Amino acid sequence: MTEDLDAPVVLISGGVGLTPMMSMLQNLVEKDYSHPITWLHGCRSRKVHAFKAELDEITKVNEQVSQHIFYDLLTAADEQEGVLEGFLDINKIASLPQFPGTRYYVCGPSAFIQKQFKDLVAKGIEKESILFEEFGPSLLQLN
Repeated sequence: MTEDLDAPVVLISGGVGLTPMMSMLQNLVEKDYSHPITWLHGCRSRKVHAFKAELDEITKVNEQVSQHIFYDLLTAADEQEGVLEGFLDINKIASLPQFPGTRYYVCGPSAFIQKQFKDLVAKGIEKESILFEEFGPSLLQLN
């Protein structure tokens, strides 16, 4: 992943979509990636926020990594930590990197990806800079 990157990275995950993103983040951190890495994540609540402790630790010890979290259900502690309420909305992130070459990786359920892709393009992000992978609950229904 890092061989062809020489710009900021934005990782955008919804629900269990953060699972593959963790590997990407760990890879970048292990290679001392020098550009800003911004993680945006949305899920129902702190109770279902997988890898929360690991992400908090990575953010704490790596100054180039920042995170913005959205929960459907906020507690007072969440609000104190700066967690935002509702569905992940990139328009609520003033510090979202928009430098030339920035790569945006989106991972989550289909509807989540569609919204993030649409919002990124509306912000002027080139479609070629947005990479995505569906990862979430299956829509397959078996009888």
